[in-house]
Amino acid sequence: MSMMGHRVHPVDGKSFRMNPAVTKPYNADFDGDEMNIFVPQNVMAMMEVAGIANVHSQIISPQTNSPIMGCIMDNVLGAYILSLDDEYINERQIMNMIIKAPNFKGLLPPADKIENGQKYWAGKTLFSMVLEKHKINYFKGGNDVDVKVDNGKLVSGKLTKKIVGPSAGGLIHYINNNVGHEEAAAFINDAQVITNVFLQHRGFSVGYDDIKRSAALRAGNTEILRNTKQKVLDYIETSYTRGKKVSMEDYEQFIFNTLNKSRDDIGSKVMGNIDKSNSFFQMIDSGAKGSMLNISQIMGSVGQQNVQWDNKQGRVPMSINNRALPYYHQYDASPDARGFVEHSYVDGLNMTEFFFHMQAGREGVIDTACKTSDVGYLQRKLVKNMEDIKLSYDMTVRNEGNRVVQFSYGGKNSDPSKQELQRLEIVTKTRDEFRAEYKWDRESVLSTYTCKISKKSLVAEYKQLKKLRKKLQKRELYAEDNVCAAMNIPKIIQTYKQRYRSELGTQVMHPSYVTERIVKLEKLIKLTPNTKFPFNELDEYNLLVSRALIRSNLASKIIIHKHKLTNKIFDKIVSEIEIGFYKGLLDPGTAVGPIAAQSIGEPCTQLSVAYDTEVRVDINGKYKEPKIGALIDEYMTNNPERTIQTHITEDGKASSILPIPSEWNIKVPGLNYETEKVEFRRVTEFSRHPPNGKLIRIRTKSGKTVVATLGHSFVVKRDGKVQTVKGSELVLNDVVPIIIDN
Repeated sequence: MSMMGHRVHPVDGKSFRMNPAVTKPYNADFDGDEMNIFVPQNVMAMMEVAGIANVHSQIISPQTNSPIMGCIMDNVLGAYILSLDDEYINERQIMNMIIKAPNFKGLLPPADKIENGQKYWAGKTLFSMVLEKHKINYFKGGNDVDVKVDNGKLVSGKLTKKIVGPSAGGLIHYINNNVGHEEAAAFINDAQVITNVFLQHRGFSVGYDDIKRSAALRAGNTEILRNTKQKVLDYIETSYTRGKKVSMEDYEQFIFNTLNKSRDDIGSKVMGNIDKSNSFFQMIDSGAKGSMLNISQIMGSVGQQNVQWDNKQGRVPMSINNRALPYYHQYDASPDARGFVEHSYVDGLNMTEFFFHMQAGREGVIDTACKTSDVGYLQRKLVKNMEDIKLSYDMTVRNEGNRVVQFSYGGKNSDPSKQELQRLEIVTKTRDEFRAEYKWDRESVLSTYTCKISKKSLVAEYKQLKKLRKKLQKRELYAEDNVCAAMNIPKIIQTYKQRYRSELGTQVMHPSYVTERIVKLEKLIKLTPNTKFPFNELDEYNLLVSRALIRSNLASKIIIHKHKLTNKIFDKIVSEIEIGFYKGLLDPGTAVGPIAAQSIGEPCTQLSVAYDTEVRVDINGKYKEPKIGALIDEYMTNNPERTIQTHITEDGKASSILPIPSEWNIKVPGLNYETEKVEFRRVTEFSRHPPNGKLIRIRTKSGKTVVATLGHSFVVKRDGKVQTVKGSELVLNDVVPIIIDN
């Protein structure tokens, strides 16, 4: 996505001008970046760029199935303030603002309140002018209030970066998938216009008032720092004078954790005393810019400085004459002498604190410069190896020699950018929930129908759903409870219920009508037009999850008893599902090889832990704790015909990959990002690589250790969010998931 098609708009000057929302795919900013223009030289090239490579078609990233473009910074902040419940605009201001609204027809909407004879309009009303032309119905649960859009009108909720920014499940993602990419691009443009003109009239600035602290807060911060420093000094004295045996790593780690905890405690105290109208708070809460760490350092304490030395990472070392700086005594391990910055940015740093702070800052600059030279080489090799792989017109994946690489792309032939993450309810429900949701009991039949209904068809449908649930619970076709699919059936049902709300319940459908339409729909959806072997069997196998989504969401009890749909509404929903399925299929000729190479280029640097690392494994229900190297070697030695050799180097070394079939039933602990709980998940592949780059050893507070490459992906929790970082980005006091033995 680093090359996209833009329409030319000639302007004066010699610089490229670009919408800030489009810079993320280019990884570009406005500090002197250089770019190249490629001008298509014939009509065919112009049509390809305009129809395939245009910016509007690239809003969704095929790597993450989520938007890569959206509102940023000022626009996120403007949308957030507009959506606040206490934000009102007077008549003079709204006349100047609404003239820029995309859907303004010349008449002001009705005022939301009248106070002292003056009319006022809510900020939500102004932002609804952006949504009105799309007529969408959108809902997303929020921390404070759920965000709800009803027929193009913003009803409730705060618009944060998760809603209007480049985020999965946000408004841009919803509009792109349900209305169209042109409309999604129009929404971004319209939101930028309305939020920009709003901020021009309202104003937004950060001043000294936003960082002023009360005397009580300052006294509280000082007390926390005093107690923390005393705790560290007592620990140092205990370690040296009372003969307490402790390793140097544990000794330094305890001090580092204690000092960082003081900064976090001060940050919590600051956040507890801050006003919700504070400009700093609004920037952070909206997601426009900044984090809780920033506001803690500005108003609380900058905290311990972290540097690397002798392949270690931690407090500033006593590197010269057994001291960190000439101003301290030899062997002084106190917080101040080893890089602890007690003051905040508001207070200002003293001379030694400033020096320590510059040390940590300089290291970050050097580290960034060194990493730049290595980035991209691995991805380039992947692209060169896979550049000829494309989707053919018979919907098989083939290379330049016309050899079949895959009979069905990804098992679904789906365009990744058109898929959405959905919960497979038929599997996730408990037995009682499943029965209550799908089985027609006497009470539900009597409350729905006045005439007799044949129980035979109802029982048959329920038995089919039970059989499908049992088959899916083996997890042969998917690993998680969430699956990716192009047709989001619950959203389609909700959209049509909102659109035809006045007709709901006006007609009682017959269960046989629902089941017959589902059977017809299942016959209509196919991954390939080829009905011969092996394509007919592949269709049957690969469409199982899609059929499960259809059957579980369109079950007769759900459609008739729960949603109370009519024949007309149900037919429209079925047609929409069919259209959505075929729209979600990948177009023949798509270069799926380079897409895959670019998508896995970065994660491929994050695959290796050391040979002797012990791992916990569940093999056919039996728990073991072997060394990972021995485990992988054993399986690759016993299954040479399944093992694939890749990336063979000049000295004969190669990486090995062993796909793990589901019947082997090998599971390892993995983190569920939603619940933040560690749970066992099925292993789909073993890989073994030659030594690649430097190693890093991390130790947790509980004493657990792991060795991995600097590029290995670690799961950490920062600012209350679970995220992945490289080993080179880990810092002391990061929170990582562990398994606690009971």
